[in-house]
Amino acid sequence: MIIFSLELKSHVKEIDEQHQWLFDLINAFDSVGKGIHSDDEIEEMLTGLNEYVAEHFTYEEGLMVESGYPDFDWHHNWHRGYILKLERLKEEFILNGVSEEFDYILREFVEKWIVTHIRNVDTSLGTFINEVRVSAQSSEVINNKD
Repeated sequence: MIIFSLELKSHVKEIDEQHQWLFDLINAFDSVGKGIHSDDEIEEMLTGLNEYVAEHFTYEEGLMVESGYPDFDWHHNWHRGYILKLERLKEEFILNGVSEEFDYILREFVEKWIVTHIRNVDTSLGTFINEVRVSAQSSEVINNKD
């Protein structure tokens, strides 16, 4: 189980809310290797995770474009790599079902990648977006005084 802790906050409300929801989706996979879910349920969980991740990345990348984030291409490539890996994991599941190896890879990859990405990449993005927003608000205040 992974916990969305203070050190993982980007301090961009929308991103942090989406990350919390993403952690909830990921934590649902803790029971996959325990035989609780049918193959259809696991496939639905993987599909739901893939769809939400794609939706979240699209939203996050929209904020990057809107704010003029200078590392957009690099960040976008991180996202694409993650999506491709999730798609391969789903294909692996469809071909071979649940195994100890699948369960381990799923949890290790999903949990470690997302925590590492948020801690090392998204927190910097959040700082940048917040600086842009503060600057825009300051400019607005100055312009309104004129």
